[in-house]
Amino acid sequence: RDDLAGVGEHHRDDAVVVGGERPVTDLVGTDATLRAGLFENVVQAAEGALAARRLRPRAQALILLNLSLALVQLGRIDEAYAPAHDARRLHPGAAHVVAGTLALAALREGRFEDAALASGYAQRVFRERDETPDPAEALAIAQATEGLRRQLSEQRLVELMRAGASLAEADVLAIALRAPARAC
Repeated sequence: RDDLAGVGEHHRDDAVVVGGERPVTDLVGTDATLRAGLFENVVQAAEGALAARRLRPRAQALILLNLSLALVQLGRIDEAYAPAHDARRLHPGAAHVVAGTLALAALREGRFEDAALASGYAQRVFRERDETPDPAEALAIAQATEGLRRQLSEQRLVELMRAGASLAEADVLAIALRAPARAC
């Protein structure tokens, strides 16, 4: 479909039914819906796709990431942590996407230093891997950066993002996956 052209291109091979005959459009569809800002629709579509239990683990992880980001965008921050954690477990190579998504969550929770550290890490890994965030990820990164600029001095923001960029994956995930007053 034309409205899905170019969306999720680097994930299409992951979105296949286990033992099935056709490509699954769940991943591409949640990408397009997320990009369109229809966050409640993303939550519904992602939950339906996950309930069907027909996706390969990596595709499942990518849908969980979309679900987590949609929940953050809806302000349902507490609900966003579990799918982000599950996505990281299913697809360890996506830790930087988890960190980027949860940087926005941390910002919205008022955890500005944690947000800057997670954002610095995410941006470093995207650069190192020569990856371009998909449009929804790019929007989340921009929103986090803009929000942090309103909350922190430029000097402090640069300092924290540099510190985040130097963190090990396990350290940034411990920061990013930490929700206030609860363990993840």
